Amino acid sequence: MYREVASGAKSGRVQLRRMIDALDSGDVVLVTRLDGPARSTLDLLHALKTVADKGAGFRSLADVWADTTTPHGRLMLTILGGSPGLGFAGKASTGHS
Repeated sequence: MYREVASGAKSGRVQLRRMIDALDSGDVVLVTRLDGPARSTLDLLHALKTVADKGAGFRSLADVWADTTTPHGRLMLTILGGSPGLGFAGKASTGHS
């Protein structure tokens, strides 16, 4: 178990980095709320990609839709990642980088 006492608004969070480094395939990261592991939605999506690249899942207790261990949760996070407000969707359609 890892407990981060630093704010999600701060970078360089030691416990978060240790937890991600220790992940094995099949592990599940369980957080109490989504605003804990990231400073922004974009940071959250990057963290989720890192977790997925290690073959692990992600679940939030307070935000039950944010669960990469279920097809519905993966769909919801895919929709979040494609939100124009994040800058992903617009770049693909306009050809700008």
